[in-house]
Amino acid sequence: MPKSRSSTKVQRILESLPHAVLLQNREGHIIYANHLAEILFGYKRSELQNRSIAMLIAPYGRDTRHAKQKLTEAFKLHNTFALHKNGRKISVDIDFSPVQNPDALQILAIFSDATERDKAEMKLRQSEERFRVTADAAPVMIWQSDVEKRCCYFNKQWLEFTGRTLEKELGEGWIDGVHPDDRAECLNVYVRAFDNRRPFSMEYRLRRFDGEYRWILDNGEALLDTEGKFSGYVGSCIDITEHKAVRMEAEVSRDALLHSRRVAALGELSVSLAHELNQPLSAILSNAQAALRFLEIKPDDLDPVKDILKDIVVDDKRAGDVIRKLRALLKTKKPEREAIQINDLIQEVVSLFHSDALSRQTRLSTLLADKLQTVFADSIQLQQVLFNLIANGLEAMENNPPETKILTIRTFMADAFTAQISIIDTGPGLPEGDGSQVFKPFYTTKKEGLGMGLSIARTIVEAHKGRLWAENSLQGGAMFHLSLPASHE
Repeated sequence: MPKSRSSTKVQRILESLPHAVLLQNREGHIIYANHLAEILFGYKRSELQNRSIAMLIAPYGRDTRHAKQKLTEAFKLHNTFALHKNGRKISVDIDFSPVQNPDALQILAIFSDATERDKAEMKLRQSEERFRVTADAAPVMIWQSDVEKRCCYFNKQWLEFTGRTLEKELGEGWIDGVHPDDRAECLNVYVRAFDNRRPFSMEYRLRRFDGEYRWILDNGEALLDTEGKFSGYVGSCIDITEHKAVRMEAEVSRDALLHSRRVAALGELSVSLAHELNQPLSAILSNAQAALRFLEIKPDDLDPVKDILKDIVVDDKRAGDVIRKLRALLKTKKPEREAIQINDLIQEVVSLFHSDALSRQTRLSTLLADKLQTVFADSIQLQQVLFNLIANGLEAMENNPPETKILTIRTFMADAFTAQISIIDTGPGLPEGDGSQVFKPFYTTKKEGLGMGLSIARTIVEAHKGRLWAENSLQGGAMFHLSLPASHE
């Protein structure tokens, strides 16, 4: 390269580039090489003079497009190889650009060392291949999705289960195999989890190759690359049809046990409940008789009769409420969860114990929080838990002096997400040791008790994602605490 002021400036620019640079004249001879070219090829600059760029490219990577007739055209060579002085091959990308100067047309070749990139790509390909081999050997169905929520991979087990080709399942094709009744919820769970980058677990019915819909448990996890960047989801699926059938049978048996327990508990309160009904029914009868007598004496004076009829309506409603609550507790129906007000539920259960508490000379005290979040629960099952805890508290104080028989029911928000109920008695307290033993099946301190009430109660609470525990009060007596997640509706 002639040593002009402009050429010196160009050399400084070429020396500052982060790539190996060669400049070739029209005759095909190298006339300039920068410092990085010496490092890349292992030659000194003087050794590179008058060589051809083509001689520095591996034979199967050479391209004749940089010949004289194409010097006016810029082009690139990707994923090719350059030759080191010692014969070693170097993975490179080459950019060829024509350079017009006053003397002659020249060509500039910029070599980008792609060795590290190729290693990374090879490592990625090997990792993907290991994943596919492992996934196909796994005894579960495995799928993978990209950052656009579209499924990009299904393993051999999935394809064998559905009897469909990979091409049909890719993208959103897999949705065709999901039961029509489950598709909306299935997609909702997936999209919500995907948008929040959180794990998910869901059950849905998937059509098998023989046309039968089978229950599937699908667990998904967000994928992160080596730099912590989100790259999609991976999930595993198993057929839980038989397990679900066993679980449903167990739920039926459990519901039957719960119902029998409710019936037994109501049987123990039969005298008190009869009194609860007799009071309004007797009042209705007395008021009706009084109205008839009054009409016989003063048939024209109807105002007193109106007041009597209002009392009859009130008493009738009171009797109807008692019957409604009893019917609800005696029903054998599938659990139905809804947002309910705990305070209202407590008031209903407490009303059933009104006469029983009076006969036991016990005071029922309620301290109910004004601002209490609703909870998502089955009201009948939750009533059963409260019924059992209140009945146990009343029985625990049986031998107390009347003035000390106080059962306190308190509600409050334990935190922003948890509603809590505490039932506190003034009895002898829990046995020494861990308070959790009272929740063990068949554990009882009663002569005729089966020891299943508290065990069932804890099962119900845990099924509602809540917690039931007990401890002794510092003032004497036992405290049973029940916490449930607030529904925030």
